[in-house]
Amino acid sequence: MEILKGEDYSRETFEGISLSALDARDVTFSDCVFRKCRFDKANFSGASFNDCVFENCELSSPDFYRTTLYGVKFDGGKVVGANFSKSNSKFWTSPLSNALFQHVIFLR
Repeated sequence: MEILKGEDYSRETFEGISLSALDARDVTFSDCVFRKCRFDKANFSGASFNDCVFENCELSSPDFYRTTLYGVKFDGGKVVGANFSKSNSKFWTSPLSNALFQHVIFLR
């Protein structure tokens, strides 16, 4: 398990990484690009994603509980079994270009 808890990342590109059970609670990502990444059971609880792009990524059972998502774009890829409950976001205005979402929870 990789732990990034509480870190800040700005203008970073993450490409081709595959992480299982990533602990990214309370991490801030600003203007970051995630390209062809795979996250299985990643914990993004309390994290912030500002103006980030997920290009052709696969997210399986990620936890976005109480996550802030502003200006996030999902371009291709798929998100399966995600928990976006209590997220502070304008997710419904985020571009979802050819991205597949299955079994996703959106509760306020």
